[in-house]
Amino acid sequence: MLNSQTSYPLLPEVTKWFRAPGTHHVTLFPRRADHMLWLYIQFISLPVDMYQRATAQTGPLAIVSPPSSHSPRILSTNLNANERGIKQGMTLHTALCLEPALTCVAHNEQLVHEQLLSLAEWAYHYSASITPFFPDGLLLEVGSMRRLFGGLRSLWKTLSEDLSSQDFHHQMATGFTPLAARILACSNQGSPDENPEDLARALGGTPLHHCFLPEGCAEKLNRVGINQLRQVLDIPRYELGKRFGHSLCLHLSRILGEIGDPQHLFKPPERFHRKLAFCHDITDKSGLLFPLNRLFSELEIFLRQRQLCTDQVELTLVHRQTSPDQVLPDLVITIRSATAQSQKGELLQLALLRLDTIHLNSPVTRILLHADRLFEVSNNQKDLFSTEQSGRDKMQLVSRLQARLGNDKVSRLIVREDHQPEKAGYISTCFPRKPNTKSANSATSHAWNRPTTTGVQRPLLLCDPPCLLKHPPAQILQGPERIATGWWTPDKMIRDYYIARFGSGNIAWIYQDCKGEWFIHGWFS
Repeated sequence: MLNSQTSYPLLPEVTKWFRAPGTHHVTLFPRRADHMLWLYIQFISLPVDMYQRATAQTGPLAIVSPPSSHSPRILSTNLNANERGIKQGMTLHTALCLEPALTCVAHNEQLVHEQLLSLAEWAYHYSASITPFFPDGLLLEVGSMRRLFGGLRSLWKTLSEDLSSQDFHHQMATGFTPLAARILACSNQGSPDENPEDLARALGGTPLHHCFLPEGCAEKLNRVGINQLRQVLDIPRYELGKRFGHSLCLHLSRILGEIGDPQHLFKPPERFHRKLAFCHDITDKSGLLFPLNRLFSELEIFLRQRQLCTDQVELTLVHRQTSPDQVLPDLVITIRSATAQSQKGELLQLALLRLDTIHLNSPVTRILLHADRLFEVSNNQKDLFSTEQSGRDKMQLVSRLQARLGNDKVSRLIVREDHQPEKAGYISTCFPRKPNTKSANSATSHAWNRPTTTGVQRPLLLCDPPCLLKHPPAQILQGPERIATGWWTPDKMIRDYYIARFGSGNIAWIYQDCKGEWFIHGWFS
């Protein structure tokens, strides 16, 4: 999302425009080392990259104008289609004649919009001042980040490698004003250079159709033989405004930094939400492995940048509607981890286990990943000899069993501090999922393993309800042990417990109540 308009101070110091000897000077760009520096990223094939990175599409792919258009035309292509002679602006009919196996996808402006916002969220790692330029550009203020990344060249290299690893084709440029950086990037004249003279020289030679001039101005200037930006700046500003309008003069002033150029800054969302659209339907679950790996990698980056972890994500599969009479609902899969995770490995494994139990009733066209249960990562010191890792491994096993069998198919024994044996524990399908904290249930489980104060044994299997004995056992091995409730409890109980052996050799836990009757309450293994 975008926040309110934010303005920036005017540039206080300027240097001379690069000119050949004997020509007049035009002011441009500051000399100071602490000036603002802007970097613009132009995504040269964002719609194509968006679909290719979802399914590792390598065949010829083209984005065509929406079906509502009278004559569908090619809007952009991948390298494979371009090598087969398919060019931007070509009619769809001609493109299919050149390449019958061409994969065609209708342009979806909303999906491209969402993809650019996701990229703006990713870029927040490199700058706090980000402005999306829809449909295919990002503006970053990087002057304040150069020292953190070891200089502009190091920042440039890191940004470019990061984008390339995500399969986004791009071109970048820097400038001392937002508009100058955008012009240089869109005209592919960018370099990791912050020398004012070099930037001025490159900017002055930019063709006017790359300078985002007010509507109609570039055509009018071209008709009188003015084709480059430096030629426009040679004309006195008064004459320029008189002939081509005041808006052109304001635009030039923004390029040169003579007036402010406020930007609408991007505010990153607090929750993770990503979507991948496929250029062809996915009919087999194995085809979801690549996009799932991509989505969970982006989730890992999101969590790492914010020092967060999560114990629950929601995966949504959007189906192809094969029949207008029968609408198939989206398949929503909730993936829970017994321990909060900040890396993709365990969450991806749980997602794949859940998918193994699901049958795809219809082809999948899109996949969404959402995470809103986010927690801060604990930085507490860890004991070298603690059993925390062992407990974490057990909880990971529980998570995988739940993902494979279902949450209601995995149970555990909960122990309570109660004198009455039948109330000292119960079975529950609920597992603690408190991140980086020891839950109360975990603490009480240690009490179950501790020996009792009397040193006596307890059976693992209790009879519910206790079984009545007609005759007392022949052999008493241990006892009696009296267990009684407090006077304040409504159901008063006084029992004398024994460990006894029966004629068959089985060892039981028996008790005699206050009425003199004998009962079997449990069996020892």
